[in-house]
Amino acid sequence: MRRIVDAAIDLAERGGFEGVRLRDVAERSGVALGTLYRYFPSKEELLLFAFAEMIDGLEAAMDERPAAGASALERVREFFERTTRGLVQRPQLGRAVMRASATGLGDAAVRSETARARVQGMLVDALRGRHDPAGPDEHERAVAETLLAVWYAAALSWSAGVGGRDEISGKTLRAAGLLLASDGGLHG
Repeated sequence: MRRIVDAAIDLAERGGFEGVRLRDVAERSGVALGTLYRYFPSKEELLLFAFAEMIDGLEAAMDERPAAGASALERVREFFERTTRGLVQRPQLGRAVMRASATGLGDAAVRSETARARVQGMLVDALRGRHDPAGPDEHERAVAETLLAVWYAAALSWSAGVGGRDEISGKTLRAAGLLLASDGGLHG
């Protein structure tokens, strides 16, 4: 399976979403097309698997060095700067995984929702300034969902060629400032 994912990533880095054709992935990875379809019935699912690996890397980085700052806004700023940097550092791949995440079809939709929930959990940790296995309360969940929705919309715009990296961060941080200013800082 590793060869399949690596081939898809390589093709996405060269040609974006359109550059990932399952027939080409199978050929490049040396796997029969039928075998590839057993693991990944669509290129969206394959790209979302690659996206999950990107999120694995972000989780490891956040565990090793949590978002720092004296206030929730400072920690959220750092969290989204790091998240955005991870997405745009390989722009063709980043655009491809964003497009795949917007599909809303079948198992790809489940993979996309799982990815969103994982990122939301890391965002709640940044808001709190710590990890709490009990999970977020209703207010924390609402703030995190709202900020993540703004980030996701801005990242989708970037993936479509509308706006740059700075707009992803800028829109998200403006929303964070509005939400957290009226929040009394949300836990610091």
